[in-house]
Amino acid sequence: GLHPRRRTQLRSVPAGTDLAKAASCIVDALSSVDAVVSDPPPEALIGALDQDAIVYKARFWYPSSMPTDAAALSDAIGVVHAALLQRGIEPGGPTSAVSIEGRIDTAGEDGRDAGSPG
Repeated sequence: GLHPRRRTQLRSVPAGTDLAKAASCIVDALSSVDAVVSDPPPEALIGALDQDAIVYKARFWYPSSMPTDAAALSDAIGVVHAALLQRGIEPGGPTSAVSIEGRIDTAGEDGRDAGSPG
């Protein structure tokens, strides 16, 4: 038979978030997506912890009969994002590598390059 394909999506949430609450939220959300198979069930594993964020590896499987994984992935991203917000957890963007890109704009423009004279 056709084996489902696995997809891993990294999601970050703010440091200090209740770990179990965030994980169950991600799993529940993924379970509600039509394209996500229930066996094996989706899972949320902690991939990294740092001072600013907790990064979860959200893993889910979808049927290999789907023409592309883009549809499954975009559904999953949107549903997880909404579910986290609904539970009062501020979701970071989906990311394929742990990065700080999303935080750069919080510094404001006036900082410029701190190392430059003048």
